[in-house]
Amino acid sequence: MNPKTAMDDLITQAAKANINEELSKEINLDREWVKFKGKYFPRRDYFLIRKSIAIIVPVLFCVGILLSLLFPVQARAISLKSLEFFKSFIVGKVQTVGTDYADKSSTGKNINNLSPDIIEKIQSAPFKILLPVDHLEEYHIKSLSMDKLGDSTDVLIKLAANDNRKINIQQTNITQGFSQGLSFDNEDAVLKKIRINGQEATLITYKNQRVSLAWIDSDVFVSMDGNVSEEEILRLGSSMCRVP
Repeated sequence: MNPKTAMDDLITQAAKANINEELSKEINLDREWVKFKGKYFPRRDYFLIRKSIAIIVPVLFCVGILLSLLFPVQARAISLKSLEFFKSFIVGKVQTVGTDYADKSSTGKNINNLSPDIIEKIQSAPFKILLPVDHLEEYHIKSLSMDKLGDSTDVLIKLAANDNRKINIQQTNITQGFSQGLSFDNEDAVLKKIRINGQEATLITYKNQRVSLAWIDSDVFVSMDGNVSEEEILRLGSSMCRVP
């Protein structure tokens, strides 16, 4: 029965009972209204809903971490457009900085001062690797490794200075879309949107004295991170150029 019709019938019966002595006057509208609400408008248990959400969210978060550990390649090979959205979504608030950091003097520099082993690895890469060529006397290449990432190649370069400053440079050529998400508490880090050599970049400064810089140079995703200052990583990033 329609809820409105049911309530109208109760009101009609009560009204008739008041004017007709032969009808029962035992209809209690207050009691009937309580029964009516309980039948047609059951009270939702919001406490259980909130409790369920509090349980489901951490479970989904743990499942996501587990999948990223079990399937690192698949977890990183997401769509290209997801990169900026994912970072912005996690951080919540993005600060835009209009400064464009660039160092065009690095163009055309060579790598003849590097070791033959490093040069051989650089030349064997399926794309031209970017290096901070103006600072390779200050920062030495400790290692250079390459791994297949689906149809792409992931290059990891580890730099180190004599005073214990260290920089990791990761580069991945984009073939079918690529993104890398960064997860952190926005109380422990500050994210800024800047430009490096004309390209939009993301600069993240952590409270543990580490910084991270990421951008896309043509068809190569580049990220740098290390225990240096913002100014230092921007200086290195702006001097990055492709080597022969």
